[in-house]
Amino acid sequence: MEAVKKEGKLIVVEKQTNNYRVASAPGKVLLTGGYLILERPNAGLVLSTNARFFAIVKPLYQPLKPDNWASGCTDVKLTSPQLARESVYKLSLKNLSLEYVSSGDSRNPFVEQAVQYCVAAARATVDKKNKDSLEKLLLHGLDITILGSNDFYSYRNQIEARGLPLTPDALATLPPFASITFNDEGSNVENCKPEVAKTGLGSSAAMTTAVVAALLHYLGVVNLPSMLKDHQHEKHIADLDLVHVIAQTAHCIAQGKVGSGFDVSSAVYGSQRYVRFSPEVISSAQVAVTGTPLQEVVPQILKGKWDHDRTKFSLPPLMTLLLGEPGTGGSSTPSMVGSVKKWQKSDPQKSLETWKKLSEANSALEMQLNTLSKLAEEHWEEYKSLIYSCSILKSEKWTQQVSKPSQEIIVKTLLGARDAMLGIRYHMHQMGEAAGVPIEPESQTKLLDATMDMEGVLLAGVPGAGGFDAVFAVTLGDAGSHVSNSWSSFNVLALLVREDPQGVSLETADPRTKEITSSISSVNGKLVHPNFSAESMAKITKRLCTLVLRLMAVGATLLAAIVMVTSHQRTSIFGISFEVKYNHTPAFQYFVIANAIATVYGFLVIFLPSESQLWRLVVALDVVITVLLSTSISAALAIGTLGKNGNSYAGWLPICGQVPKYCDQVKGALISSFVGLIIYVLLLLYAIHTVLDPLLLRKT
Repeated sequence: MEAVKKEGKLIVVEKQTNNYRVASAPGKVLLTGGYLILERPNAGLVLSTNARFFAIVKPLYQPLKPDNWASGCTDVKLTSPQLARESVYKLSLKNLSLEYVSSGDSRNPFVEQAVQYCVAAARATVDKKNKDSLEKLLLHGLDITILGSNDFYSYRNQIEARGLPLTPDALATLPPFASITFNDEGSNVENCKPEVAKTGLGSSAAMTTAVVAALLHYLGVVNLPSMLKDHQHEKHIADLDLVHVIAQTAHCIAQGKVGSGFDVSSAVYGSQRYVRFSPEVISSAQVAVTGTPLQEVVPQILKGKWDHDRTKFSLPPLMTLLLGEPGTGGSSTPSMVGSVKKWQKSDPQKSLETWKKLSEANSALEMQLNTLSKLAEEHWEEYKSLIYSCSILKSEKWTQQVSKPSQEIIVKTLLGARDAMLGIRYHMHQMGEAAGVPIEPESQTKLLDATMDMEGVLLAGVPGAGGFDAVFAVTLGDAGSHVSNSWSSFNVLALLVREDPQGVSLETADPRTKEITSSISSVNGKLVHPNFSAESMAKITKRLCTLVLRLMAVGATLLAAIVMVTSHQRTSIFGISFEVKYNHTPAFQYFVIANAIATVYGFLVIFLPSESQLWRLVVALDVVITVLLSTSISAALAIGTLGKNGNSYAGWLPICGQVPKYCDQVKGALISSFVGLIIYVLLLLYAIHTVLDPLLLRKT
């Protein structure tokens, strides 16, 4: 680290040393373009997420291991803590071959290819004056650690084993980078993936990209943009392009085929509209597998015509991406793609017709989403008001919220996006039936139909190639919490994944030891998931404040009822003995009943789940309780004032001078109840602000 002056301020920045480097790359959700994206010029909309893979690269030996000079090779160690695996390789510095020397079989072909292609790229691009430094750096060995956010993997088994509900809150109790679980060997689900249970966020592409980025930055080939300064990405476009080329090549060679590459592209550049590159650009790399030296292949790849097309894209404002895991183990994308291609060859006319209609539906959805982004920019206040209005209503009632001409256009566009999504689902389902693969299985169809019918849901579908992977939904305003809670009743676990348009980035430290972009926090002794956003923490804080206020209200009304019930005093006047009690006065009896009701009500509300839709009923009941307390206090206060001051017009004498203890208790009960009333007024105002009328009071 070093200190520099910038704009008159002293800033601590990371000095370029050869200690270690940490890079991260995001997972993806393919919103549109499933299957079609495999062929040019079909486009797909792909969203990058806040689920990220991290790669940590540092020297394996300090100081330099002398044997490496003589042997002409260096050591590479790969550690995957989540799988409890460690692999050791020998990297030949002559031909860049990688020899696996560990016992057992825990190879990772994606990292292996990333290491070889990164070293070859470093040698192909390094200046002559820095060549010796590069070779010396390689002789220190490479120590690589890979870590994936929990959202890449399924943890339903752990949650269920703990007896926790299938909710995001339960998922958040897991430690970051938890041990990875596996699918059941006896699963009978067709196309169910074996081994690691994943959620379909593109873990191999994110991992490969993170490793490539960290290695190239460590070797001095590129200068990655910082995660904390997303505006730097455009300034580093040449470096990102190099990362993209090497990551695409390594990923394709590792998986044994040239895919569309949208997953790697989104891992490098973030959310985008993507058209694939021509597969021929990687043909030289495929030749290298048969024996051509990488030193000859990589320069050709770097100079190749990478004709992919990408355009920035993100969801319109005030819209949230949700992912739900049905718990069916995921699907094998290569197997499903193979079946679809086989169907294309067997029935070219029908398949071409289906693809054309699907492409039109994809384009329609893209157009509607882009239009919504433009409308939000041009008519922000009307857009914001309408989105929040629609967020608590089903789609058939959205048109009723229109109050201005601009809002009519917005609603038509929202409904147009829904229609386009339904068209996409229909044609994907038709394709699946024709090809004999479950692109949208019946279980997913029921879930998606139910989701599309929920309040505030714009879109719902199966991402990418479909199957049994996670489903997605795009919600309006604050409707996401309702959808997550509703999914739980369908035995679907809502993940903590959200859209994050940022691509590959340089991190400041090991994510296990220091807070990075998604901080690891502790709330009430519970570990919060590293992908918890500031918005999530704000919701937790508001929930805790509300809980404290309700506890105070329960205490105040309970104390008022107890003090009033126990208020009594025996005295004598002119030798006549009598006793005064609260139940001698109907107003005081009403006071006790009202405060008792408020106490019981407040106690029950405390245990209401934070995501329950009954909170909307609570708003109405808060009004009832507020009115009940205010009327009971008014009635009791009138009698209490009469007892203290009397009434000169009616000739009634004050009695508090004769029963001061009784009057003091009544006074105390009134004060305690009044405190409870004030708290309920505050709760009512807050409820109106956050639940009933966010359009007028919410500031975004």
